[in-house]
Amino acid sequence: MRKLALVLVALLCASPVMALTITCTNVGSDVSIGYSDANSADLVRGFALDITVTGGATITSGIDDDSTDYYIHPGTIAIDEDGDVTSYGSPVAPEGSPGENPSGITIEMASLYATNDPCGHTTAPGTSGSLVSFTVSKTDGYTVTVSANTLRGGIVLESGDPDVANLPKVLIVPSAKCFPDSFSTYADWVTYGEPLCWCNTANDPCATGDYQCDGDGDGLTQGGLNYRVYGNDLDILLANWKQKIATANPCADFDHKAQGGLNYRVYGNDLDILLANWKKKDSGLPGNCGTLARPE
Repeated sequence: MRKLALVLVALLCASPVMALTITCTNVGSDVSIGYSDANSADLVRGFALDITVTGGATITSGIDDDSTDYYIHPGTIAIDEDGDVTSYGSPVAPEGSPGENPSGITIEMASLYATNDPCGHTTAPGTSGSLVSFTVSKTDGYTVTVSANTLRGGIVLESGDPDVANLPKVLIVPSAKCFPDSFSTYADWVTYGEPLCWCNTANDPCATGDYQCDGDGDGLTQGGLNYRVYGNDLDILLANWKQKIATANPCADFDHKAQGGLNYRVYGNDLDILLANWKKKDSGLPGNCGTLARPE
């Protein structure tokens, strides 16, 4: 018992180990990738990261190198026949330039420093900082995902150990409209009059559509057991059966699509969704309808 107590004391007195965090932030269409919370006793030696943008967005500008600490770019470094470095290159790996693949890039950035470095790199990198920044083609309604490129080493510490950080890091920039304009059904949402029941409360506090695509036509739970999909939702579907977009209640259009040669908006597919989720509660449903977090 005494040994166990000593072990517990040792654990409680141990200094906490900070976990490296990859950051991804935006202001409109301008995106910045960086890091924070690096361990000062074992800093990051190099980053190899895949950056992708989705939601109908593309990378429209060159990549700005925001770091003077991680200034060596292994994928594009140039060394002459005498072994002298003629260029430290640029962060973007050759096959990942925005012009060749505007929806995704790979960056490689590494540090090298010494107290007697004649080129002036005499201090260690900071425990936080910016890496790269770029511009995308949209100001809202897009997603940026940062992942480790394991074939190029991912994130490597000065000790030689790998670090998985908090990857993948996903930045979801919601649409200025409460229904994503990158969805193929966006035009139908506009035709319906931009109904809030298709929208998620994450995008609009007045919305009711967190579970609408799961069969929740009224945006409410029902009964003492708080069923999300139940009798009232069935009533809404039946009242709109075989209706087209000009007359249908959009809240009954669970799949957000027309069906059949006559383009019925409320039909068999919608009934299938309701029946599959009949008497389910919030905890038993995917939710996230009307957001980029749940692809259509």
